[in-house]
Amino acid sequence: MERISPAFSVTPAPGGIVQPLKATARSVESPAEAVRLSQRLACECLARLEGPGINPVLRLFKLDESTQSHVRRLLERLVEVPQGGTAQWLADWRSGRGFLDTLSCAYLEALRTRAPDGVAKTAVHAELLARLIRAGANLLKWDYLRYGPVENELWVFMGAAYLEAERTGMSNMLVSLRKDRGTQTSVEREFIRAVALGCASLDQLSPDSIEIADRLVRYVLPALRISTQPSSGACFGLQVGLPASPSRVAAGLTSREFQRYFLPAAVGGVFDELASVIERGLVPAAIATGPRARERVLATLFHLRRLWSDTPPMRRYRRHALSARFGSICGLENLSACLVGDAPLWSERAEWMLCNVSRGGVGLLVPVEDGSRVRIGELVGLRMEDGVAWQVGVIRRIAQAAEGPAFVGVELIARDPTVVLADDGRVASEVLLCDPIRQGRTVRLAGSADALPVNGIVYLNLDGRILKLKPIALMVRGNDFVLRNYQLL
Repeated sequence: MERISPAFSVTPAPGGIVQPLKATARSVESPAEAVRLSQRLACECLARLEGPGINPVLRLFKLDESTQSHVRRLLERLVEVPQGGTAQWLADWRSGRGFLDTLSCAYLEALRTRAPDGVAKTAVHAELLARLIRAGANLLKWDYLRYGPVENELWVFMGAAYLEAERTGMSNMLVSLRKDRGTQTSVEREFIRAVALGCASLDQLSPDSIEIADRLVRYVLPALRISTQPSSGACFGLQVGLPASPSRVAAGLTSREFQRYFLPAAVGGVFDELASVIERGLVPAAIATGPRARERVLATLFHLRRLWSDTPPMRRYRRHALSARFGSICGLENLSACLVGDAPLWSERAEWMLCNVSRGGVGLLVPVEDGSRVRIGELVGLRMEDGVAWQVGVIRRIAQAAEGPAFVGVELIARDPTVVLADDGRVASEVLLCDPIRQGRTVRLAGSADALPVNGIVYLNLDGRILKLKPIALMVRGNDFVLRNYQLL
């Protein structure tokens, strides 16, 4: 369970290290500052772990517990304003991840210096293993908040902690990680949560949906299992203790490569029951609150159900390797202005590189500075270098690399769209016409939610002709835009 030491360390202060953080952080204004303070205190705890006794470990537990409220506040701020490219967003993200990284290093050091004699086969040992895995799972989630790179070494120490708990018979020992609450957990539960997050394709979700996915995982955790055999419902194989994330496996297939299997099949009934409640407008506050909570939770729930079904998600169209340069522009307003000739390209040097193409979308390699700015669900316009026609798509996947360009997967929704005026009887607004007008055929419009109301008739002014459109279905709700299908009346 070797782990890289944190980026900085401090000299331990004399006397006790961890005072109650509420008292220590009274003068701290932001959660990011409080978390950075906690990271420094965690480094002091890490230095003190070289000494004997169990008290340094208990002080580390107390620091972990008292910092979580600040970590949650920081996380709420990050998902509310998912501007991954801004300096402030990145600084806040690094603060949270830095604390979690230092915390995991401290827990690993506590295990190294105190096992097998110091805290082995005790409740403190079980709590230490559970806290280590929880810190690793939280690091996994924080890595996905900015779409990687995800550190595969997390699976090494989380798997080693899980195997250690199994070996010592403590995997299901109940421990309390929050002394002010009555809830309890175990090493088994914490490891299942980490595995579920690793099997949730978080790189396809927006930051707020990543948090909702984690809360849904916690909600259905009693229905999730790990098995040594690929029994019915086993969808993913685990190489426990190795630097490898869970892999999708065919139903019932046994492989020497995997030591454990993730079985999410039993969550189907739980998801069905939860969906029926949410569809009536009753969204549990523990899962999501605020505008569009119902829609966001149902979309994330459907995402998990699709991934965890017995039948793995299949690509509708075959991908083909292809190389080309593209110019790009992101956002509905910017794209509309560009299409009518009022705005320049976001990337005038056409540095977005095509790497594969299918009938339904494209995969692109994007420069680091652009990769940190794009978001899941964002509308993007693409134009081939020296080309004329625009293609419009929705960003569906982002994968940041440790070095070099990021990968961005785009679902194409229109080829050669045009900007038209849509009038809902109140005001005329610019929208994108994604399909040619043909009698008896449906057409798709992309625009702001205000410009394209749910049940409202829309009138298009197209080259002097007035066309009447009736909404049929919402096809996509993205960042600051909707894509609706209409019937031509």
